[in-house]
Amino acid sequence: MDTKNWKIDEDGIYMKSVSQVYIPWLERSFEVWVDLDTDQQWFTPNQKDALEKFILISNKAALCIELEKLYLNELKKNTIKKIEFVDILETINWEETQICIPKHAQSKNRYALFLPETKWKLVDGDYTLELELLFTNDKIELCQEMSGLWCRTEWFEYYLKREFDVKI
Repeated sequence: MDTKNWKIDEDGIYMKSVSQVYIPWLERSFEVWVDLDTDQQWFTPNQKDALEKFILISNKAALCIELEKLYLNELKKNTIKKIEFVDILETINWEETQICIPKHAQSKNRYALFLPETKWKLVDGDYTLELELLFTNDKIELCQEMSGLWCRTEWFEYYLKREFDVKI
């Protein structure tokens, strides 16, 4: 990791990439930010490993499957308006999509959050649906509407306390 590409915000809450990070399996570059533990000045070894592994995985097919399932579920619930597309990845607003490496504490599991903004218009408004996909040990564990999972009590009480090598 090139230290020159990372800057900690003035409150010391997160570290953000100065220039976007290229993710080969998605064939795109993204803003990446790291949620820092108290007084943390750099990636923890687990956070660094999580980002490095996320960059190298090849989950494009699994990503498409999860996005399509969620899209169809949201249509069924009448949350979003139907749109035409050939490839589900066409429905992602790539310019607004980010990657977050959340706090890992003492967890041995590697976590990365892929945070795409979609072009899926909400039925009751002018906004689009924002998603969060949790990658745990290089596999998609969750694909859902943005909830801020990494900030909720559930993150600290459940995800960070699980045993290593969770079966997804």
